[in-house]
Amino acid sequence: MNIITRASVKERIHVEQIIRSQPRMHNSDLVDIVTIPVRKCLGLSMDVYKPVGEFKEPLPIILDVHGGGLIAGRKEQNRNLGIQLARRGYIVFIPDYRLVPETDIFGQISDILDALAVIEAKAAEFGGNIEKLFVTADSAGAFLASAAALWPLLRYTILPRCSRSSAALKGISRKRFRLSA
Repeated sequence: MNIITRASVKERIHVEQIIRSQPRMHNSDLVDIVTIPVRKCLGLSMDVYKPVGEFKEPLPIILDVHGGGLIAGRKEQNRNLGIQLARRGYIVFIPDYRLVPETDIFGQISDILDALAVIEAKAAEFGGNIEKLFVTADSAGAFLASAAALWPLLRYTILPRCSRSSAALKGISRKRFRLSA
């Protein structure tokens, strides 16, 4: 068993303890939580947190990418954050992504890009405004979200010079997304 596999097992056990010990949010009945598929063949899904009720106009969307050092973590660890943000009037999407050593960072970036594609396709169905998409993330999730946001730049400038093939990574309809601080 190599060092990454050992660290991965240890961290995944720790994440499970964190998820089990999380207090349950009060008033979570004010939020609908639905799990939707991202890539069925890989078992990847995404939780969607939506305020209960009808709204006059589409709500802003938040993509939240969990952390875990690229080797651990699950979407459930950010459940309370999803509930809090939905209670404040956002549609929140929290995806899972494959972890190292099952894949590498290129596979993880691809998983986030796939999640973005699903968000783009399903935003209206959940009452979200794709033109108002915001991203929150922590630790490794912030790295992956940043890499996904910068993918058009990386794809055509930096990565072609790398020895690693990037053919497996895909893009989404970038004309609808702009980076802003």
